Amino acid sequence: MKKYDASDLGVRIREERERVGLGLNDFARQIGLSPSYLSEVERGQRPQPSFIAMRAVAERLNVSLDYLAGLVESRRYAKLVHVGEISPEYKQVLQELGVGIGPDSVDIDGSGFTTEQIHAILTFIRLVKSNQHKILAQSLAQSKD
Repeated sequence: MKKYDASDLGVRIREERERVGLGLNDFARQIGLSPSYLSEVERGQRPQPSFIAMRAVAERLNVSLDYLAGLVESRRYAKLVHVGEISPEYKQVLQELGVGIGPDSVDIDGSGFTTEQIHAILTFIRLVKSNQHKILAQSLAQSKD
């Protein structure tokens, strides 16, 4: 695992803030931080900013805390799906596929699913139900040739 570096954090915050078109003052106001504090974080002068502050930054920029800290390269914000968000029909299908469904989690071998992964699974199930999976399988087979 890559080591945390405060300058990586600051650079990524500034890059992401600029990517979404926000100035330092406006962004700081939106997330409840002082512009001077945020500026110090962006310049790497605050080596250990508070978790609450960084969580607000990550949520507003729609990126993960791990991405901001430079620990991963994917900026995607992965929200875990709560069991209550899955319809009974799909819960049954997932259980038949060997997916563990507990009162508060869905997993295969103890690994949770993100919203994106659940949507991909459900999309595939819909393809199978409409027999379009055969077209997809043929297309994939042809692309391998």
